[in-house]
Amino acid sequence: MMFISSGMLENLFSYITLPILNLQNRIVSPIRTFTEKLASVEILQKKLEHEIKERETLLEENIMLKSSLAHLEQVVEFMSFKTRYDLNNAITTQIMMREISHNGHFFYIDKGSNNGVTKDMVTVYKNCLIGKVIEVFATKSRAVFISDSVCKVAAFCFKTGAIGIYEGVNETDKAQLSFVSHLDSLATDDLVLSSGEGLIFPKGLGLGRISDFKKVNEVQYEVNIKPLIDINKISYCSLVKK
Repeated sequence: MMFISSGMLENLFSYITLPILNLQNRIVSPIRTFTEKLASVEILQKKLEHEIKERETLLEENIMLKSSLAHLEQVVEFMSFKTRYDLNNAITTQIMMREISHNGHFFYIDKGSNNGVTKDMVTVYKNCLIGKVIEVFATKSRAVFISDSVCKVAAFCFKTGAIGIYEGVNETDKAQLSFVSHLDSLATDDLVLSSGEGLIFPKGLGLGRISDFKKVNEVQYEVNIKPLIDINKISYCSLVKK
C-alpha cells in the first residue's frame, strides 16, 4: 500500500486549485478594476459638482458686485448734479394734465406767474430733464416734454464724451441723439446728459442711455436713446432756471 505524505497532498492540491485560482483572478480582476474606475468616476463626478457649485457661487457674487458697482457709479453721477444746481430753491409743482399724442407731448402744472414761474424755466424730476415751460398763466403753466419732436437739447455722452443733439420723436420710450460725428466713440448703455450749450437747458441733467447705434453714412451715426424717466408715471416736477 502506497503511503501519501502531507507534502504530496499539498502539491496535488496546488495543482488542482491553480487553474481555479487563475480563472478566479481572470474574473475578479476586471471586476476589481471596473469597481476602482467606477469609484474614481464617482469621486471625479462629486468633484465636478463641487466645482460647478463654486463657479455658480462666484458668478453670483460677481454679478452682485458688478450690479453694486453700477449702482454706485449711477449714484455718484446723479449726486454730482446737486453740486451744480441749487434745487432746494426750485419751484415744486404738480402735473395736472398731460397731452400725449403723435402730434405732441405737453403737460400742465399747477404753478404760474403768481408763484414766480416764467417762460423757458426748465422742468426737472430727480435731476433728470423732462421739459421746459412754454406758456405761463396766473395760476398754471403749460410745458413741453423733451419727448416732443420740437424739443431739442444739446447733449454729451458721459463715458465717451461724444456730443450731439437729443431729440424727441413723439414717443415716451425712445428718443434720438442726432448729429453725432463719425469721429466720436459711442458705447451702449452710456449715460446721455445735457451739455448746457444754448440759452435754455442747464448742463449735466440726465436725459437717457444709449440703447443702440449704427453708422448711417460716412459722417454720422444713428443713435437711439432710452429715456431715464417714464413721463407717464411722474406726478410732480421742479422748475429751475439755467
